[in-house]
Amino acid sequence: MTSSHVYRLSAYPKEITLRDGTRVVLKPMTPQDGDALQRFFLRITADERHYLKDDVTSPQVIQRWARELDYDRALPLLAWVEDAVIADGTLHRTRAGARRHVGEL
Repeated sequence: MTSSHVYRLSAYPKEITLRDGTRVVLKPMTPQDGDALQRFFLRITADERHYLKDDVTSPQVIQRWARELDYDRALPLLAWVEDAVIADGTLHRTRAGARRHVGEL
């Protein structure tokens, strides 16, 4: 993770405090985060997982994500409380044309 990436990685890790006082650390996903991300997805109900594009209960899917990280294509951010992932989001930015300033979360 260097500063030459499309996204400003030097802003991470970033610690925030939630309204209830919980301290959360936001940071880009790394190859070592696959198991923690898998545990996070397994805590989500099947009804909620239904809306996700990929089968996040599959260890192969999560390990592929961890193995094929490309911060210039997409920036997966994980929110951590201690050693547990509590949220996952990915920023996808259009890299070409008139929409290159547009992001999708």
